[in-house]
Amino acid sequence: MATWKRRIGITLGGLIGLIVLAIAGFYAVATFKLNREHQIGAAVTPPIPTDSAAIARGHVFADLHGCTGCHAGNLAGQVMVDQFPLGRLAAPNLTRGKGGIGSLYTDAEWERAIRHGVRRNGRALLMMPSESFSKLRDDDVAALIAYVKSVPPVDNELPSRRIYPVAAALVALGPFTPAAERIDHAARSTGPEPGVTVAYG
Repeated sequence: MATWKRRIGITLGGLIGLIVLAIAGFYAVATFKLNREHQIGAAVTPPIPTDSAAIARGHVFADLHGCTGCHAGNLAGQVMVDQFPLGRLAAPNLTRGKGGIGSLYTDAEWERAIRHGVRRNGRALLMMPSESFSKLRDDDVAALIAYVKSVPPVDNELPSRRIYPVAAALVALGPFTPAAERIDHAARSTGPEPGVTVAYG
């Protein structure tokens, strides 16, 4: 009986050790992916309009592409997930209010975040769906940035990101790969000419 108990204990200890090593490996790979600096090249930032028509057009793009869904209707951000063992992930406050990033980002940095899915420091934005924006026309991106910059400031301080084991595994293994790892950063916008057409939508 003692021998069987010993064998069971050794087996369980080995399994636990393997699980710990796997989790450590997932965290190491996920940390590398999320902290890697992406070289986007020279910034190509279209002139940002300030007229009401362009801002209204940018608002439409924000609604169509989910900006107001993830970042909330007032763009003040919100916690998207906060559950162990997945993680705590929040869409940031995009306004100029307390806790927001609106006063920190330049036009070029907005363009990099939207089209390329990278932060000001070049690191990947984990939940930013930049595939939806990377092929937009320059003037469409400019209108979207104009709208984001026009939104009134809202004070909303959000908790920092926490990556728990499941999220680390998903990032490390690929299913939860940031958009910055997937899109072609050298590709230029190919969207159709604006107009009341089926192609433009």
